[in-house]
Amino acid sequence: MFRKIQKGLVVLKNNVWNPNKLIFISEPINWVIEEICFELINKINKKYSIKSNISYSPIFLKNKILHFSSIATLVKRNGLVHFDTSNKSVLSWYHILENDQKISFIPELNKRIDFVHTACRTTQQDLIGHGFDEKKVILIPEGIKLENFRVFSEKQKIKVKEELQLPKNKIIIGSFQKDGHGWKNGLEPKEEKGPDVFCDVVEKLSEQFDIHVLLTGPARGYVKNRLEKAGISYTHEYVKEYTDIVKYYNALDVYIIGSRVEGGPKALLESWACGVPLVSTKVGMSADLIRNGENGFLAEVEDIDDITEKVIHILNNNESKEKCIRGGLTDVQTYSWDNISQMYFERMYKKLI
Repeated sequence: MFRKIQKGLVVLKNNVWNPNKLIFISEPINWVIEEICFELINKINKKYSIKSNISYSPIFLKNKILHFSSIATLVKRNGLVHFDTSNKSVLSWYHILENDQKISFIPELNKRIDFVHTACRTTQQDLIGHGFDEKKVILIPEGIKLENFRVFSEKQKIKVKEELQLPKNKIIIGSFQKDGHGWKNGLEPKEEKGPDVFCDVVEKLSEQFDIHVLLTGPARGYVKNRLEKAGISYTHEYVKEYTDIVKYYNALDVYIIGSRVEGGPKALLESWACGVPLVSTKVGMSADLIRNGENGFLAEVEDIDDITEKVIHILNNNESKEKCIRGGLTDVQTYSWDNISQMYFERMYKKLI
């Protein structure tokens, strides 16, 4: 309740007397979308004459560039959120789910939105395929704040595992996401995030290796229940400060992305930046950026055997693992927020000023 009141006061303050030209309309939840907004605001305000800030509603705003930071900030059950026609507008739409009712609003969005941004080719093609004007669909990948991520020394990694009370002689597999519905226990899985796929893979791996799973993020109840039933040990931590996530990555032997649909995920760039080898299904930015055996491994969506085999390859082949780590550490430099914010400015905002 306090957070809702706090966000409401931000809207009132920022929207009524707002001298800035670029306004990011964020989701009110302190999660990934809001983090992206703050990173872009920070870089754009430092690098360009155009100034920006965050809000949680377009009410009262006129003659601005409004960047709706997710489809949920613009499309509600009863239609589009009203915003004044004097504003220019950008929409970020990261992924399209099967039978997504929001697709029906694309004809209206085509008339109201100047640009629609997405982070991966799959969603770019989906948006165009569902009727979005191809000239309006802008592909810009997600960014990462590289100064927050690094590879720990072996001594530091041992210390982190001790702090987190992780078992010393087990393979530590990571999954840092929200993959249950709601913000509480998350007993009902979000199918697109593939928590069932992740659990199927871990159960198969446990037949050959002594496994411990490290989980972060809210609503992980489904995964925890599955691990408990399978007799697989795990640690679940809710990381309050986003910058603390770096130590959790540095405790891992491998990271698994088992999603069916993604816009990112952030875990791809974060694993690379922390020197963690990963296996991902062919979704989102993973499908665009991972080169098999060079900076990670790709597997087909829902192919439990393929994912499992590639994790086993990493665990059993140190030379291949180190090659992927080096490749990821090199490739992630391209996706600094300095570089990505420049793409946002040049490809969208500059054209709307």
